[in-house]
Order: sequence, then C-alpha cells, then structure tokens
Amino acid sequence: MQQVERIQIFENTPELKSEARKERYKQLLGFIDHTMDSTDADLKRHLKHLYFTGEAVRLLPGQKLLRRPLQGFYPRQAFIAAALSAPQVTQAYLDECFARFEAFPGILPGVSALYYQWVMGGVLVNYPLLSEAWQELIKFSERRDAFKSINGADALKKFFHSILYFKPDSLGAIDPLLYYFSLRFDFAGLESDAADALLRFMLSVLRGENVKGGPEAYEHSAVLRFFTLLLSGELPEPFLSFCREHYDALPADQRVTFDGKRLLLPAQQ
Repeated sequence: MQQVERIQIFENTPELKSEARKERYKQLLGFIDHTMDSTDADLKRHLKHLYFTGEAVRLLPGQKLLRRPLQGFYPRQAFIAAALSAPQVTQAYLDECFARFEAFPGILPGVSALYYQWVMGGVLVNYPLLSEAWQELIKFSERRDAFKSINGADALKKFFHSILYFKPDSLGAIDPLLYYFSLRFDFAGLESDAADALLRFMLSVLRGENVKGGPEAYEHSAVLRFFTLLLSGELPEPFLSFCREHYDALPADQRVTFDGKRLLLPAQQ
C-alpha cells in the first residue's frame, strides 16, 4: 500500500472555485503539460485536487517500485504544484511550502531546471496568469541560491538574445536575476559557439542595430536598467568590465547612449 501524507497548504474557501480561478487553472494545466509531462494523469489529478481544495497529497519519501495509479505527488511535484496553485503566492508562503517538502533534495534543482529551460525561454507569454507566481518563485529561488549551477554568461547570452529578438516575457524573467548572473559571469566557461553567440548578440544590442523591436525594445524596463547600470558603473563585476570593454571600443556615434531619461539609438542622436 502506498504511504501518503495529506497537508492543508492553503485554506479551502469558496473563492478557490471562482470563475477567475478556473481560468487560471486552465493556464496552470497548460503550463504543466508544456513543461513537465502531458501524459501524467496522476499528476493532473492531484494538481486539480490541490488547486481547488488547498490540500496537497504527497507520497512519503523512501517508497520504491510504486505502481500507477499513484496516490499522491512526488515531493518535487508537490512543491511546484503548491507554489503555483495558491490564491496568493508570497515569500512567506513559499518558505512554508519548502519547509514542508524539503526532505526531497531535488526540489530546488527542479525549480532551476524549469526556470532555465522554459521560463527564461519566454514560455510564460502563453500563461500570463502564472507570471506573478513565477516572479515570487524566482525571488525565492535566488534567496536559496537555486541557480548556482547556471553559468551567468550563458544566462546573459539569453538576455541579449531576448533584447535582440525582443522577447518581453523572457526579459521579464531574467531581469530580476541580472545582478545574480552578473556576479557569476564566466565567459571562459562557455563553449566556443556560445561565446561567439554572446558577443554577436551583445554587440548588436550595444550598437542598437538589427534589434527586432527597434526603439521599442530600448524602452523596456529591463533594457533600460541594464544600460543604466552599465553606464553608471554599477553593474556587478566581472560582467561590468566585460561589457565596458566592448562598449568603449565602439565609436561614440555607433553605440546606444542615455540622455538621462531614455536610451537613444545612433540614428536618434
């Protein structure tokens, strides 16, 4: 017999079954289908129960060779499900969930993998009702140093790529970790193809050329913040020196500037 634990994660109230919650659940289900396992009927069954009742049913650790149907979440699944299911997601709520499920060592790597593979890639553009919860998850994971396995240079390559091809949702996901990844910037640790891509993306952004969104891309808060930190010297090392070296090497009339209010492309100067 499978051993499970039932935990009331958030209060079971009539509001959990409101029309707005039902619409959000559709997006949560779509996100789980897209990022985890669209064929896992057990996961979806337990997710629905948690979402609309506040009760998480999880399998107790240490059980092996379990046969389907599974009578509860695996611990990592339970944390992700609880993190994205609550009516209001806060840092205190996530700390409480983590304390309940931390016996399983794969929780933080699981969050990191979802963030790196999907959220940084802009998947939340399809599930905007989950965006606020993920912003809290990103803050929580940064506090727990969950992203330490990600090379900051690779993450910042994605940042420049998101500017170049103007993906606002990706920028919104990476922006909260700009400091974090800047401190962990390791250009030498990139493979040659990735290093070449980072330089190519970055130089186009610094020049303001071939950027798909044009001037609109440079109005995005994440892009404005990057340039403000770069030009004021407040961007953390070692990323600051790397960017300044390439920015300063560009002719003054061939690089993006800041007039104190907005960023100006060379054609606007």
